[in-house]
Amino acid sequence: RGVAIFGLPTSQPEPHGPFIAQRFQRGVLQYWTESLPGMPESGSVVGALAGELAQRAGLLPADAVSAQMPPLPAAIGHVALSRQRIAQGQTVVIRLWAPLASQVTGAIGSNPLLLVQRGSWWVGLGGVERMAVLGSLPIRLDAADVDDLQSDDTDLTEQVEVRSAGYPVERIWMAQGQLSLLTPRAIQHETSLLASVTTRLTSRRLWTGPFQRPLTARVTSPFGARRSVNGGPPTSAHSGVDYGAPAGTPVRACATGRVGLVDGLTIRGNAVYLDHGLGVYSGYLHLSQMHVRIGEIVERGQVIGRVGATGFANGPHLHWEVRVGGVNVAPAEWIEPGAMHDL
Repeated sequence: RGVAIFGLPTSQPEPHGPFIAQRFQRGVLQYWTESLPGMPESGSVVGALAGELAQRAGLLPADAVSAQMPPLPAAIGHVALSRQRIAQGQTVVIRLWAPLASQVTGAIGSNPLLLVQRGSWWVGLGGVERMAVLGSLPIRLDAADVDDLQSDDTDLTEQVEVRSAGYPVERIWMAQGQLSLLTPRAIQHETSLLASVTTRLTSRRLWTGPFQRPLTARVTSPFGARRSVNGGPPTSAHSGVDYGAPAGTPVRACATGRVGLVDGLTIRGNAVYLDHGLGVYSGYLHLSQMHVRIGEIVERGQVIGRVGATGFANGPHLHWEVRVGGVNVAPAEWIEPGAMHDL
């Protein structure tokens, strides 16, 4: 009689987040293994055909059958943001409930948003550009590879309000020989190289707790400072923090990570980038020496290089930066306890 009502099975039982489903020629049966708000209780069996018909056929006990199919779960459910108002250069944590999606992608403004699955939840970190336009910034989320056992609500958009970080203007003076390093070719090469490195997603978080400063020294140039070079207009913003220190001073990893880049660059000089997982990277520039290899795992506090003045530099110093999904963000925020350390 079951064959007469539902037809022959067309699939094996398959897990789909909070329920297990099996397809038949004329319907679907769901066995719910998890209780969710507004959904059948755990242990319930729900048929795609009317419950009364299934009861008359003797297929299911009366106390386990719903009279009709409940609304199908949305592909993306609850979304939680760590902050609704965010300053230029800050980081936001995004959590969303999407138990039936096999992949969730997104964007924060025009930048890709990298998300990883944590059970029925997806978690991502989004960086706001240090020169982001003030006002509303969209965070777009899209559930990909969604099967037909849920609704068509596969995308949504949240908004955060971007406020000014009040970054200062600083004036720096560089010799003509240094300025000659800033060729369009060198700028394009390094921009493309670092974008390709720092947008790779390691789904496992490698760091624990707040970051540490890579060395103890005076800050000579803060993150986000609008820079005027040799009296020109302040058309750029500093992408990291500069520490003034004697050449050869040890530089330490701010957190545990895997070495993603070791290279001698025209503008950034000898550079090391560490992948800390979940789209978070730290960079150490203008080094005189580099003591690590690509792919190596380094521990928090391990010496990875030494202060130098290579590349576009007017003296020995360390440029330290943090990137989230390829976007430069304020390193100071990562030194303090915060939502991004509780993922």
